[in-house]
Amino acid sequence: LPKAPPYRVIPHGIVPVRQEEVRPVEPTKSLENATVLFVGRLEKRKGVLDLFAAIPRVLQQLPGIQFVVAGADNSVADGFQPRTGSSYPDYFAREHANALANVRFTGAVSEDELQRLYQQCDLFVAPSLYESFGLIYLEAMNYGKTVIGCSTGGVPEVVEDGVTGLLVEPEAPQQLAEAIVKLLRNARLLYDYGLAGRARLLERFTYLQMARGFAELYQATLAQQGAQK
Repeated sequence: LPKAPPYRVIPHGIVPVRQEEVRPVEPTKSLENATVLFVGRLEKRKGVLDLFAAIPRVLQQLPGIQFVVAGADNSVADGFQPRTGSSYPDYFAREHANALANVRFTGAVSEDELQRLYQQCDLFVAPSLYESFGLIYLEAMNYGKTVIGCSTGGVPEVVEDGVTGLLVEPEAPQQLAEAIVKLLRNARLLYDYGLAGRARLLERFTYLQMARGFAELYQATLAQQGAQK
């Protein structure tokens, strides 16, 4: 018989918000002025330049969409500012001035404000070039929000493409823009994906399931050690 693998994957888990706090997009909602949320440090690894390039393409088709970019600028540490002379918000303002009225940079926000942003957005987008897991997607799914990520790293373990959201290739701003437009033209899809994401979180990614997984692993390890004595 084949041996069991010498490892077990125990996903990270979060605390689910109460059901009355969940805010899926209503399937009949008008999305003309929908809000798209990005959360993360403003740095190349988080895909902010791809998001910046996608935003004007989205606005060409859906001019009323609002983008909220929440996170501290990390342009000095990641080498962007020394190379370009600009922070990420300043770069966007210079390169995409016509889209600036539709974009709000919040900088770092408190935990309470972050949860409010998740709850109030219509679509969550984080086109990271790499994520070891993808906690931010769970945080958005917690409120019944549809998410867009990249098919890289651990993101596909969290985001089920075509079920809880959409996955695009990293460093593909045109594909990212197309995914945003597709979802913002279909409130029913946002509703269905959002509810599926919330259900997936409750089924696989709560803190209780994480704790239970560790407890079972510790018990099995202790039992195995005892059997070897």
